Amino acid sequence: MRTPEKLIFHDMVEYLESMIVSGKYPPGSPIPTLRELCRMFHLSTGTAARGIRLMVDNNLLEVRHGSGTFVRRPENVSGPEQDAAETRIAVFMINSDPSEHYCAHALRGVQEASRHHNCRLYIRFRNHHELGRAFLDEVATENDVLLFLGDYDTRLKYLPKTRPCVGLEMHASYDGRNSTVTLDPFSAAETAAAFFRRRKVETVRIFSHPGSIHHTRGIVFRELWNRYGGSEFIEFDPYAAPPPEACDVEDSALGYFFVSGTVANHCAVRYRERTGGCLAAERHILSLDGKSRLIHFYEPMNTIGPDWYEAGAVALGESLRRVAQPGSAARRIYLTGQFHACNARKRKSTLEE
Repeated sequence: MRTPEKLIFHDMVEYLESMIVSGKYPPGSPIPTLRELCRMFHLSTGTAARGIRLMVDNNLLEVRHGSGTFVRRPENVSGPEQDAAETRIAVFMINSDPSEHYCAHALRGVQEASRHHNCRLYIRFRNHHELGRAFLDEVATENDVLLFLGDYDTRLKYLPKTRPCVGLEMHASYDGRNSTVTLDPFSAAETAAAFFRRRKVETVRIFSHPGSIHHTRGIVFRELWNRYGGSEFIEFDPYAAPPPEACDVEDSALGYFFVSGTVANHCAVRYRERTGGCLAAERHILSLDGKSRLIHFYEPMNTIGPDWYEAGAVALGESLRRVAQPGSAARRIYLTGQFHACNARKRKSTLEE
């Protein structure tokens, strides 16, 4: 159990470890300066320095006096040491239609990566309410690891204790049993802030929903953006129709930041039905997750999202590592997202055809 002192800088240490695991900070590369880490995680210099010393003691980092702090030992954060022997992986996904869910792209990444390892995939299409305790316990007896593709932890109340689990686009660790692979909220916030600053926006309305990784992204962006301007935070239930205030995009001077591409698309459709215009072309709109690039019937949208195909491969690699190293700790792996500007003109032509 961590001491109260360590709890203060735990988020910083967890973030740095995830950046090393994902390859964003490769061996020999510098990590952010102490001043930058203090700013990112709202820590004092002394507290952040204690977190760095912990990682040095764990042989993850090394301090080069006069130069900075650098990644030291990649073997401690690499993938599985060897292929698992006939590893059985239960893969869960909410929607089986590849045209309607970004996780279908991640599934293809999982399937392609699995061809290079001695493992077998058992794919199950299940909604949140179909994943009860008895069912998951039964699946755990038949498989070596459970891999969840999608935002399951918004309603998933239980994970088996007898098998390791990995969640793509999940946030909850379930007492350290669940590794997570998801978009880096800090780099996404920096990219989003640059987007709104280029457009000379002062106030950004943030649309979020609690209880998920999406909410974390909204909070991280809000804390960053408040250094440049004001923000309004609107919360909603992701499983119900967005409330009227979540669809209010009438003020052309505001920026609109959606943590969910699904809700952003809902607003864009309503806007087109009401005005005949393209929301992304007429308002300062930005969404997270990149769904508008993958789902053909979504409205065009400026978006930040990871390569979901690559994300699937990373999730499979983490699944194999957990099996190959029994008792190894779950990890939080952050993926760098890319900004994609929408092509409203091309989309309009497609709709007219």
